[in-house]
Amino acid sequence: MTHNKFHKFQKNLVASFSKWLPLGFAITIICGLVYTTNQFELRANANDPQISIVNDVANAMNQGIPYEAFQSSNPVEITESLAPYLVIYTPDHEAVGGNGMLHGKPPRLPLAVFEYAKAHGEYRFTWEPEPDVREAGVLRFVNGMTPGYVFVARSFGETEGRISVLFHLSEIGWGLAMLGSLGFTMLLS
Repeated sequence: MTHNKFHKFQKNLVASFSKWLPLGFAITIICGLVYTTNQFELRANANDPQISIVNDVANAMNQGIPYEAFQSSNPVEITESLAPYLVIYTPDHEAVGGNGMLHGKPPRLPLAVFEYAKAHGEYRFTWEPEPDVREAGVLRFVNGMTPGYVFVARSFGETEGRISVLFHLSEIGWGLAMLGSLGFTMLLS
């Protein structure tokens, strides 16, 4: 008699799981889309101040404002600060203006980012000049009266923290939705 009850329970469990499986799949897809959409939005928004500053400086350079006008007496040490910073590079990739400093010197960007910005006009990217220093940067090629490159970046740390929280909340939401829907499906069966 007990064997029959166990067999019936097992059969009901398999039937409930079979009915629930498409719902579990749909919950997984929806949670994944919600996370991906929000993660993309957080990452894209990390560039907003930089885009504005790059536009203003590039417009000034197109009007012939010289490199020297972009010198600053308030350096931003990028390993310590969350503030946006600016670096002006000549067409030969030499830093000649701005306030961004990496250990007291203007940061040296990889050659590939200059090549990409020159070919496409602008490059928005995440840059890691050294371990634990990640920057959300925008590099624009200026081919105007004062040619060169405008680079504006800021720490990506705060955005990464928000993305991490979003991921963990998505995991919790997904897990609760999966367990809740499975339990509800079993109760209805």
